[in-house]
Amino acid sequence: MEHELKKGDVYTHFKGKRYEIVTLAKNSEDGSMMVVYKALYPPYEVFVRPQWSFVEELSPEDYPYATQKHRFEKETISATAPDLSQTIPIEIDPGLQKFISADSYDGKIEVLKELEGHISEETFAIMFLSLDFPMQPGSAADHFKALVKRLETMSEFDGKDFR
Repeated sequence: MEHELKKGDVYTHFKGKRYEIVTLAKNSEDGSMMVVYKALYPPYEVFVRPQWSFVEELSPEDYPYATQKHRFEKETISATAPDLSQTIPIEIDPGLQKFISADSYDGKIEVLKELEGHISEETFAIMFLSLDFPMQPGSAADHFKALVKRLETMSEFDGKDFR
């Protein structure tokens, strides 16, 4: 089966987790194609595996409980519009909204300091993602320090305001 893998496509692993293709890369040692992909769940880690392994068919003997034919299967968008009448409104954490809306790195640091000690793991994950910065395992204090340091570095090298 021929698979056309493209940047941005979302795939489901046979164990149920979702991943997005970041890019395809050529192995410098043997010229084989590699798939670079990231998890769509915290801490949003990035992985690489040979293309053949990414698209391989699963052996029923090795994976008797797998419900997919392939290790990763591309998610498809439904042709029908979702029924939004049953949608549950979600509330966005006001602190997160203020952080994302801040118009400078220093502004984001100020918001972080206001929220110190009151930031959930999920909110930290979104903050890290908004800065295109991988969230490492650790405590809330570790996450806070890492974000402040990242923002200070970005401010120093990119200037105080966003471009």
